[in-house]
Amino acid sequence: MLETETAQGASQIYKLAPRFVGDHQSRDIFSDDVEIIKWGKSQVQIRMNLADYSELLDDARYYADQIGEGTFDAEMSGVCKSAAAVVKQLIKQGAPAKAAS
Repeated sequence: MLETETAQGASQIYKLAPRFVGDHQSRDIFSDDVEIIKWGKSQVQIRMNLADYSELLDDARYYADQIGEGTFDAEMSGVCKSAAAVVKQLIKQGAPAKAAS
């Protein structure tokens, strides 16, 4: 993955499942540092730093853990499945580096 350095540390480009990323974005959780590079039907390319990576991973884990729990209605099950895919994708692609002290 391509990394660039910002005041908040390195940022990295990720390729992720769009349904959960769209849900996360619609809840206005991303910081102003997040950059959506390309939005496709099957994949989103997004640049983010460690803080946004961690927030997205935590949120995706929460939704992924709801699969099979009956917590959400059928409409949200697709978001939960997409969240599970995002968890796998984020872990596989790795976290950006921390800011230098």
